[in-house]
Amino acid sequence: MKHPFALLAALLPTLCAGAEPVASFRWDAETSTPRAQKVRVARGASLALVARLQSYGKPIALPPDAVATFCWQTNGMASAWWTTNAVAATNGTLRAVWEPSMDAGAREYSFFLRVETEGGIDYSARGGLSIDPSPGLSPSAAPALPEAFPYTPLALSGGAAAAAEPVALVRWEAETSSPQPFAVRTLRGETLALEPQLVTYRRRAELPAGASAVFCYQTNGMGNAWWTAPATARSDGLLRAVWTPQMDAGAPEYNFFFRVETSEGLDYSAYGGLRVLPSPGRAPNTIDFPVQELDFASIDYRNAPWATAAEAIQASADAIRDAVSALDSGRADSIDEVGELLLSLVEKLKQINQETTP
Repeated sequence: MKHPFALLAALLPTLCAGAEPVASFRWDAETSTPRAQKVRVARGASLALVARLQSYGKPIALPPDAVATFCWQTNGMASAWWTTNAVAATNGTLRAVWEPSMDAGAREYSFFLRVETEGGIDYSARGGLSIDPSPGLSPSAAPALPEAFPYTPLALSGGAAAAAEPVALVRWEAETSSPQPFAVRTLRGETLALEPQLVTYRRRAELPAGASAVFCYQTNGMGNAWWTAPATARSDGLLRAVWTPQMDAGAPEYNFFFRVETSEGLDYSAYGGLRVLPSPGRAPNTIDFPVQELDFASIDYRNAPWATAAEAIQASADAIRDAVSALDSGRADSIDEVGELLLSLVEKLKQINQETTP
């Protein structure tokens, strides 16, 4: 006869399937500044994980077709993640149940409650799950190691992200009198609205009619080359741009600026750094390097890259002087040879004249 504890361990996943767990862990998942939660559960116990998405303390309303997935892994699994269905409610509540059958025997797991809407993907609800030992229970029904979580091609997904409202939003004040960089963190594959408020000595800056904005970003080693994306500028100084997965070239860090143009000039007070962290099921795009076109007509050259007329004349004078010097020193046998040198100089002058004309 099997030990009663071993029998309980074998039957527990079946007995608990579909039943409401006794224990639950609830938290507010702030999308503007996500924080990883520390969750503890005993081996063999079921636990409901309930996260309420909010933005600056206010609940986030999710569309009825929002889809949630619970993703978890342990150390050394790289891009491989176990997944199971989760629930997303219109009031912004996400729910998943940790079952004993999901335990592969590790002491620690990382997890995400991933929610996807037409506005993009959000990974704000995340954390670590610590498994404490319990009497007589072991992960006898451990799940098989998964293959790498299938990456979604970013260029083919989230087509409506530009029009729909993203789940996550980050706001900050950009002081024009003493600009400071603002640090933003996001996960690969997320869509994130960036809304800096221009202020001057802590008062909202007013922008004149016709003000426009552009979002500029680059990563290390790009020099003066910048990718650009649309942005908006309101009369009350509120700027807005949306970071989408299609803008991600795979770098871990980006520098960004909001370029605001008015009739009075340009302003770059709203700027900072965007750090992109890895996430389950997402791979970066392959984005063409931005090409800079040089308009020669708009540049005043003081040191032209081609030979100037004065330089060509000087070169000719030097050649003639060398020829006469050769004749005087007896290195030329006759006047005919000097004449040939002069004829070659004439041809060279014609060539230089053609080459030095831009």
